[in-house]
Amino acid sequence: MTRGGIEVDDIMPGDERAIAVSLEDLLGAHGKYRAALLEMLQCIGLEPHEGRSPEIAFARVLVASVVGGTPLPQGHYERYQVLGRDGCRIAVYTADDMSSAVNGWVINPAETDGIDAVALVMFIQHRPSVVHLIPVDRVASLCAALGDQHAPKGSLTLNRALNDNLIMEPVVSAALGVVSTLLP
Repeated sequence: MTRGGIEVDDIMPGDERAIAVSLEDLLGAHGKYRAALLEMLQCIGLEPHEGRSPEIAFARVLVASVVGGTPLPQGHYERYQVLGRDGCRIAVYTADDMSSAVNGWVINPAETDGIDAVALVMFIQHRPSVVHLIPVDRVASLCAALGDQHAPKGSLTLNRALNDNLIMEPVVSAALGVVSTLLP
């Protein structure tokens, strides 16, 4: 079968191409998601336009709540998204258990001007489970202690594997200044 000049059967055989939900059901499910998203944004004090990336928007507010700080307006501050009550500038990143354990955001200490800490918010099956607050001046030491083999030397990959290591090595993490907050 050809669609828009592309031979679809070459990409995916016909029996794998069928969508198991009707258009009406698909739009109905999206309507429920949209309503829940807008309700969440309103509840946590964000504008509807901040829902373009709802996980990141939620993570900003979550980190601010955990550290007693202020979430900054989305898109207004490039390098950090939360201002701690002590003035600490925190960049917020997310990871989840649905993606590859090795892919993630790479933090290179040489490129962290204007940032005091990074927060990694880990989602397990779409539920926030832990917030790790990592001082940027400890990134290279943490990398050496935990052995991040997927990032350039002295850099740290913020991903599921890092979360697992921080959870399994709480004494090492705490000794290097990492504050991990497990969420109920």
